[in-house]
Amino acid sequence: MIKLITKNDLSDIRECSKLDYQIDDMYLVRTTDIFPKDKKITSISYDKALSYSDSYIFGDVLYSFGRDIRTKCQVAYEGARSTVHFCLNGLVGNHGYGYFTNRKYIILEPLIYHLNDINLLSLRSEDTYFKDYIDLYEPIIIMSKSNYEEIEDGNDLSDYQIFIYDFNNDDIVSMYPVKFGFGSDYSFVKFEQDLVNYVFGILNIPCFIISSHGYSDYENSSNMNDLINRVREEYGIDSIIHFNSEIHVIDSNISIENSMRSDLNHFIYVVNNSNVEQYLKDELLSLIPFIEDVRNYDGVGFCKTLRWEDKTLDREYINSKLREFINIIGIEEFMKLTNEYNKSLLNSNKLSRS
Repeated sequence: MIKLITKNDLSDIRECSKLDYQIDDMYLVRTTDIFPKDKKITSISYDKALSYSDSYIFGDVLYSFGRDIRTKCQVAYEGARSTVHFCLNGLVGNHGYGYFTNRKYIILEPLIYHLNDINLLSLRSEDTYFKDYIDLYEPIIIMSKSNYEEIEDGNDLSDYQIFIYDFNNDDIVSMYPVKFGFGSDYSFVKFEQDLVNYVFGILNIPCFIISSHGYSDYENSSNMNDLINRVREEYGIDSIIHFNSEIHVIDSNISIENSMRSDLNHFIYVVNNSNVEQYLKDELLSLIPFIEDVRNYDGVGFCKTLRWEDKTLDREYINSKLREFINIIGIEEFMKLTNEYNKSLLNSNKLSRS
C-alpha cells in the first residue's frame, strides 16, 4: 500500500480516541537513512559496517572551519555498536547523545511481534533496543517522494505500507515557522512529529512527544507508562538504560579503539599523500601518537586514548604544526585526501552506515 500525505492531511490530524491502551497499541518508531531491505534492520557491528567520527588528531584545528567542514572531514572506522534502537509511540527529540531529524525514513512497527524476541534487551519509551538485528513483520515506512523514487527500482516493496510526502525544505519551513527561542531545526522536528501523528491517527494509535528521559507530557502518557511497566513484568523484559548497560560499555570501548586506530592511519595517509616538502612530512610523522589504556572516569576498568610519545610536547605546539600542514595543502585538498582514505576502507568490503 502506498499513500500520499498532503498538506491538508497534516492540518487535520486525528487524535487517538482510546485511553485504555493495550499491547496492540504499542509501536516501535525509528528514524534512519538506511532502508530496511528484506524487512530487516541490522546493527553496525552485525554488518561489519563503517561509522564516522571527528578526527581526534586534527579535531582542534578543524574546529575553526565550522561544523559542515568538520563533518566532511570525519574519519571512517569499523563500527562496533551491536544494538538497534527505537522509541515507543513517538519520535525522540534531538539531544546531546544523538541527532535524529532529517533522516530518509521513519519506520513504524507493532511491538507485539517482538515481545518474545531474545534479541530484545530493554523496553523503554525513549529507548527500546535489540541485540544485532530485528526482523520486521508489518513495517510502515514514511519517506519523501524523492527517497521513494530512489528505492522503488530493485526493491520489492509489496510487504511494506508506505506513506510518501512531496514537500521541499521551503514548504516545511512555511508550514511550521520557527518559533522564538527554538532551534533552527524546529520546523523539521515538528513536521516529522506530525507525519507520525498523522499515520498513528489513521490507525487510532496513541502518539507522544519523547525527550531523552521519556514521554514529555507525563499526565497524558501515564496510561502508556503503566502499560510499558506491565508488559515488562509479564514478558520478563529489562528496562536498563543503554548508557548504563554492559553491552554499551563493551561496544564503546571497541568502537573508541577502532576509531583511534583508524585516525592514526588517516593521519599517516594524508601526510604521506600530500604535496608538502619531505622535511615537513618527516616532522609531522615524528609526532605520531600511540594508543594507551587509561583509567575510566569512575576509576573502574580502562578505556583507550591517544598519547604523544614526547611528553614535553604540548597540544598547542602539535596543533600549530597540524595547522601549518592544512594551511599549506588547503582545506579542500585535506577533504579530498580524507575522502580517499575513507573510500579505501569502503573498498575493503565494509559497508557505510550513518
